[in-house]
Amino acid sequence: MNKEIISKIKQEIKEKAENQKFLKNQRKTVKLIGKRKMSSKDAVETLIKTTHDLCINYIAYYILKHRLEIPEIVEIKPYYGLVYDIKDLTSYEDAVKHCCGEKCWLLDEKYKFSFKNSAIKVAKCIDEWTKKYSEDGKEE
Repeated sequence: MNKEIISKIKQEIKEKAENQKFLKNQRKTVKLIGKRKMSSKDAVETLIKTTHDLCINYIAYYILKHRLEIPEIVEIKPYYGLVYDIKDLTSYEDAVKHCCGEKCWLLDEKYKFSFKNSAIKVAKCIDEWTKKYSEDGKEE
């Protein structure tokens, strides 16, 4: 990916992070700054979802910026439906250590399913970004 696409992705992540600041203020019930634009319950629910999405975006951005190997999604078709698995998680593990820290809960053995699930989400996020931004740097 070229620098223009990476800068667009960075700008997209910055906008989501700015929205987090807005949501943090809206979820307050005591010292609200400004006017309430959503209920505190809705702000908390949105904040939790976008926090996880931002974590996935940071890891995907790190992988793209440093040209690490993108996790590869493998489809497995057991008798009960379609299941996704992931191959070659070494570069993904390095990206998680850099973005979230050495003691990240994703790296814990108890959460091995969450680690693979988040790797699948990162791979899908990278795929979505490549579809959204064409190779010549223009939005589709």
